[in-house]
Order: sequence, then structure tokens, then C-alpha cells
Amino acid sequence: MYTYFKELEHPNDYSFYLQNTFLSYMYDKRVEPYIGDEFFNKYKSLFKELKFADTIISSFNTNFIDMNKVDDYNLYGDLIDYNEDILYHQERIYDDIRNLFGFYRFHLRCVISFYPKYKDRIENIINLLETAIEEINTKSIIEVSRDKYITYTMPNAFYITPSNFLYNSNGMKGHKGGNLLNDYYAIKSDLLENKRIMSGHNKMIDNVETRQFVTSGQFKGYLNLIYKIISIETPKTQAAEKLRKEIFDKEDNHSIDFGYYYELFNKYNGKEGKLESERTYQRKIVKLYLGFLHAQEDFINYLSILNLSNRRSELFKKIIDLTNEDISDILVRFCNFNKIETSLDKNITTSNLNINDFKEYLDKGWIIQIVPKIYYDRYLDDIKVQDLNSYFIDRYLDNIDKKYYEKILINRHK
Repeated sequence: MYTYFKELEHPNDYSFYLQNTFLSYMYDKRVEPYIGDEFFNKYKSLFKELKFADTIISSFNTNFIDMNKVDDYNLYGDLIDYNEDILYHQERIYDDIRNLFGFYRFHLRCVISFYPKYKDRIENIINLLETAIEEINTKSIIEVSRDKYITYTMPNAFYITPSNFLYNSNGMKGHKGGNLLNDYYAIKSDLLENKRIMSGHNKMIDNVETRQFVTSGQFKGYLNLIYKIISIETPKTQAAEKLRKEIFDKEDNHSIDFGYYYELFNKYNGKEGKLESERTYQRKIVKLYLGFLHAQEDFINYLSILNLSNRRSELFKKIIDLTNEDISDILVRFCNFNKIETSLDKNITTSNLNINDFKEYLDKGWIIQIVPKIYYDRYLDDIKVQDLNSYFIDRYLDNIDKKYYEKILINRHK
């Protein structure tokens, strides 16, 4: 039976405290160019063209890329970053427009050689972006006071993992580390080459459960926010903080050589055993991070069942086709995750037919929506879809306590 997580009764209120901001934390104020309506009216044509740029970049076929070439492999990573970066800056268009234009310019330069038909149009967009960026740089600068601490609220993007932990993916707009896209693309690359997936227990889970804190590096790897954790201070963490400031100052002044940078970086990360990483003991952050680690472990382990087959590439392509390569669908239908849907009603979408697992949720008024499971049939060595119209499923559902009938929805035609 799944644990009843009270946090899910108010999923839009899952908040914790962070320090503002990760990259510019040593400054009390930030500077921004003043961008008025006149600027937006002047570049109306550019904003219209950015819709075309979105289409070009987001529809880029990664099959064009030779993963064995270093430049192509880096391009692949850049394009995966695209949605995360662009969406972040689009949401802050008035105070982050320079970076937004910079990201568009960078990604259009990445893909222009693959679209000879649109080369002139893309070059024109890049030129407009450069002109706009130059104009932004001439705008008068205003200083904006920076709050030292902020309350950060997680998006409503919760799952209950197969191992019974609460996981927040931070949504599809979230960091590709936290929403498991990094792991997915690594697994996809191996399976399409018919390689085996490395699976097993993640020892980091034991480490975090024992010590009950999350380091700044782990937090950034999960959510990649512009804010930093509020760390408990010790002489060693203060030394690490001082060293990081030194690194940033040298980077800002372009006066740091790579050898010295890595020497400092290794010291800061404690590889010489002299410094301690910043860490937070906030219960909500520790719970979130443990949920992420368990989700990551469950996701990899469920997909690793394909290791039993010698047709891994073919079978994985079937999973892609059946789910339209929607990672949320893969999590729920193949990996036994339970997705929380609370925009209207308290709803859990699952492929798990064991209704008793959700008894406490049903008793508290939740609705369980069951979708057809996608599974590997080891005897047929094939990917199958559970038939929720079958006689045996109907017989099983007939034995469910009648008080739950109206709270269980069967999607028989997914």
C-alpha cells in the first residue's frame, strides 16, 4: 500500500527557503538595462520571427547528428538544453531579454547548416538579434535591490514512485537532470545501439538517508535553479565560500588559467579533503532529493528489464511509438510510476491494477484513473499492451469493494 503523502492535498504549496542568487550571490544589487515599450514596438518583426526560430530549433532531427563526432555530440547536448533555457528566459522577458536573444542566436547558429532552404531567413534573424543585443547594451542601467532570501515553491508535478517515495519532476520546463531527461537520453542512446543498461542500487540514497542533508552541488544537479541553498556555516564551509568567490572573481576578470581553475575547483569540491561543501538540512529539500534519487533508480531499473532481450533496440522503439516518446507516459505505463493530477480533482493516473495499494487515497476522496500498462513479455520476447477490455480484467474489477466503484476510472482505449 502506498504511503499517504499529506503534501499532495495542497501540491501548490510545497515551498522552502533559498538564498538569492546562485551566480551573483556576492552582490547586494543586480543591474538591468531599461527596456521600454518603444523597444518592443521597434522589433515586432523580430519577435514574430522568433516563432519560426522555435519551430526550426525544436523540430531539429537529432538523427542528423553523428554522436561519434565531438562537435556533433556537443551540439546534441546544446539542443537538449534548448527548451529548458528558452522557457526560463521567456518567462522573464522584461528583465532577461538580453539572455533570451543570446540563447536564440546561439542555437540558430548551431542548426543553420542543416537547413540550407532557410539559410537566408535564419541569417537575417541572427543579424536582427545581434542588432537588438547591441541596442540593449546601450540602454541606461538601473539598479534593482536584491532580496537576500526567497521562498521557492515547487511546481505541481508530483509522482509517487514504485518504491513508495514522493517525487517532483519540476515539470517538462524543469531541469533535464531532475525530470529524468538526462537519464532517458543516455538510456535511449544505449538501447538503440542494442547495448545493455547499467542498473542496480544507487548508493547515494543510503548516503543521504544517513546524513540527512543535501549539498549545494546535489541541489543544483536536481533543480539547476539560479538560487542557492541556505547553508549551515562551519569554518570549512566558510573557507569553501571564500574560495568560490575567488574563482568567480577571476572568471569575471578573465584572468584565470585552466590549470589554476581546476586546482581551485578540486579544492572547493573537497577532493583534497580540506573543504566541506555547503549543505542544507531543510526537511522538505532532503525529502525532495531522496524522492528524486529513488525515481532515478526506479526509472533505470524498470527499463533495464530489456537487458533480458537481444532485441533491445527494436523493443525500445516500440515503447517510443506506444508513448509518443512522452517521458511522463513512459514513467506511468512502463515504469509503474503514479502521476498526481490535481488541477481539477484529486486524481492519480496509474497503470497499477492493485487497487488496495491506493486504499488510503480512495478513502480520502481521490480518484484513481487506470491506463493500459506497457510491459515486456519475456516468454514472447516482445513489448505488449495490457488489454483492459479482457474478461479477466473485468472479473478482477468485479471483486473491488463497491464503495470504490465511482472513484475508479478505466481508460480502456489509451
